Amino acid sequence: MARRNTKPLEGQMGLFNPGSPEAQKGRLQDEAMARDAALELLNFHRGELIQAAFAIAKVIARANGTVTSTDVLRVLKQDPAWAREVAERDRRFMGPVFRKKCWVQEGWASTGSHRRRVPKWRYAGEK
Repeated sequence: MARRNTKPLEGQMGLFNPGSPEAQKGRLQDEAMARDAALELLNFHRGELIQAAFAIAKVIARANGTVTSTDVLRVLKQDPAWAREVAERDRRFMGPVFRKKCWVQEGWASTGSHRRRVPKWRYAGEK
């Protein structure tokens, strides 16, 4: 029985060969571009909700020093203007809220679902 050639073809990655540093850099750039495109799409479709969440996050952070996405969601769920929309959406719309450079991560809080750790953010002001 002949041994099957398991060597990847040129330009392909093997199971244990992540590729050259240049290929790794290219993949990271592709992933960053895909992430940025997804965030832009979220901003386009959920812009008003994201802006409301951002404003709420700033108010909470100024009052308490830090804020988590759980804090923002709690306020949004209690606001009659947003409660229904928040209930109907998954939580990915929160992604763009803390992506701006005006937020600095200050650690972690166990406030997520099932006491999962979520980032705590401090508002550093608009740049």
